[in-house]
Amino acid sequence: MGIQRLLSDAGLKLDITTVERLMGLTAGELRDELLANAYPIPERLRVAPAGISAARLLTRDDVLTIASGAPFDESDKVAWGTLAAYAEDVLRVQPQIVELQNQLLNMPSFGGLWVSRDGSITVAATDGRISDLIDQSLVEFLQPNVVVSAHTYSELTFALSSAAAIAEREKLDISLGIDVVANHVYVISGDAAWEQLKRSLASNDADLIVRDSTAVSSEPTTTLRGGFTADSCTSGFAVTDGAGSRGMLRAGHCAGSYNTTFSQQGVTMSVVNQMEYGDVDREIGVIPAGHTNDNILRLSSPYPNDTRPMLNYFSNSSYYVGMPVQKEGRISGYTYGTINELCNHPGYIPYGSGSVCFLKSGSGILSIPGDSGGPSFQNNTAVGTTTGCSSNSPTGCGGGYVYGYYFDAVVARIASQTNGTPYYLYSGTGK
Repeated sequence: MGIQRLLSDAGLKLDITTVERLMGLTAGELRDELLANAYPIPERLRVAPAGISAARLLTRDDVLTIASGAPFDESDKVAWGTLAAYAEDVLRVQPQIVELQNQLLNMPSFGGLWVSRDGSITVAATDGRISDLIDQSLVEFLQPNVVVSAHTYSELTFALSSAAAIAEREKLDISLGIDVVANHVYVISGDAAWEQLKRSLASNDADLIVRDSTAVSSEPTTTLRGGFTADSCTSGFAVTDGAGSRGMLRAGHCAGSYNTTFSQQGVTMSVVNQMEYGDVDREIGVIPAGHTNDNILRLSSPYPNDTRPMLNYFSNSSYYVGMPVQKEGRISGYTYGTINELCNHPGYIPYGSGSVCFLKSGSGILSIPGDSGGPSFQNNTAVGTTTGCSSNSPTGCGGGYVYGYYFDAVVARIASQTNGTPYYLYSGTGK
């Protein structure tokens, strides 16, 4: 029985959470869902390959076609329309957004780029203009707003690199990121770590770095979420065994082999299922009694304190070159780009038997030490966890976040990370 019929029998309307889950399905899965409930199926969806993402495929008109013939009221059509707008205005044009961003990185006055919740694109520049050397067909196609910024993106990345180097050297428990909207580097930390960082910063970097105390106070203390600092790394996704045991997934290489615990949000968890072999780089921290998790990710810039529910995950066969992906990491924050390689192998993970297929991003998904284990996702669907990076910097991935060099994220597929364990992605249902 389809979800709509279940909701109808229960006397419930189709709410936005359910709509988001439906839009996280593949084309084949969504076809089956609509067919089971006698919804209209747009021609684009009818002939599409079964494994392609529905959110990537459908236009706004397609989704409104579904909504117009579906047995729910006008308010639900608005919900579908909003989600369709996101799919069309953000996911479908993300490759072009990434290309524009990559070109803007070579513009000396560039201050940052972000996509608002309504799908509009904003470019910041110290001189308030986009250079004529940027591909004008991209500018015309995306029609970004242009605002004036006080600092260039180059200045922000250098400040971030300096703070990250200090945090690594002095073992500070902090999260960092660039807030392109506010045009500064933010720090999430306790009082002692913040004071120690300020003492070590150069004066010119200190002017660009701001403590984000709001993020500290607004987060729960006993409900663990992905996207937080987890010792030297970043927590990935919430998992459950379905029998009441909950855990947090991160990269297995984070603390070296045979570590027995890791901490997140002040909670120390015992480690199970640690593995760095074949196509797996995982460990699961089991949450002790008195604490729990949920399926929400904490995202940083450009959505400070955003709560992003993970409602589903991609199968190992559903990824494709050019697929839009977003990621969160405790050092480089929220970045987004596209997948440009389906079978990458990090050199520090033994091959094992058979092929090893980690995903590799394009230059839009930046990743440096400290981001490992953090979540990669597309809208409300889990993609995988950061396992490493590939860099053209002379100092490699361990050399810090240096403007002008690419640090492409290498991502372990979520289905591989949970395969062979009693745990699976917690999507808000199940114990």
